[in-house]
Amino acid sequence: MSLSRRPEVLKLMVDAGLNRLQIGIVGGPFENREHIEKNKAFGAKLLRLGPGMMEIAPSIVMPYPMTDIGLHPDKYGLTIYDKQGLGCISDYPIMDSETMDRREIMAAYQEYLQSFVDEIKIMLSDGELGHEDILRCYQTSMASNGPKYWINIISHHKPTLTAYYTMLARESASRVIDVDPAELPNWRPQRMIEMWRDVDFSQGYPLLWGEALSPFEYEIMKYCTGKSTIFSIAEILYERFGKPFNEGVDELMERIIETLKVFDKKYWLLVVPY
Repeated sequence: MSLSRRPEVLKLMVDAGLNRLQIGIVGGPFENREHIEKNKAFGAKLLRLGPGMMEIAPSIVMPYPMTDIGLHPDKYGLTIYDKQGLGCISDYPIMDSETMDRREIMAAYQEYLQSFVDEIKIMLSDGELGHEDILRCYQTSMASNGPKYWINIISHHKPTLTAYYTMLARESASRVIDVDPAELPNWRPQRMIEMWRDVDFSQGYPLLWGEALSPFEYEIMKYCTGKSTIFSIAEILYERFGKPFNEGVDELMERIIETLKVFDKKYWLLVVPY
């Protein structure tokens, strides 16, 4: 059965625990630009069928000594310049095919790798990778033999997600919206940012990763250290941000909670129960 004809089988493969699929033999006989583009498009489709799980790795055809392709390269349209493989580096054999020379073969290999990375970046930026998909990436990566492909790309493209999803994957924190509202006042906000490093005052007001914070938002973030409960923060800020507006502590706390939800959506903080 061909995966290209029945791509829906990929979901069953993912459910069964498969997390890596090899696609594309770079530098193979008769491979040309058309094949490369088709393989890239097929790889992009597979990534979307197995988001957060499927790793796609191309490989260059290797004419190993004493194999038929190594002994009779002419049958396969290959010209081997290093038949013993003594001068090749890693998976880069020194050979030409009928349609690509050795430099084009190596360039095609790198093109495959970059195209799959770029597709994941697109999925992340466009929202195709949802919360559960990203969380699963971090959860599966925590095992010693767990796949790291997706989180490496996610962490590089959006480094703000790393601390956020690592804590969620370890079940040491929760999103604000996932906590019972009745219990939320006793939970403690834990910021994922460093105030000394990530908050910029060079313009005369606090900028967090390029976003201006109001005095109210800044004071809330200042106390999100994982030490004070939401109710305690409301008590601390009441004289300045509640009493002048004729609010009670509970009303101010509701405003604080709504602000925390906004921060949470930006991956700035989580809440912890202890």
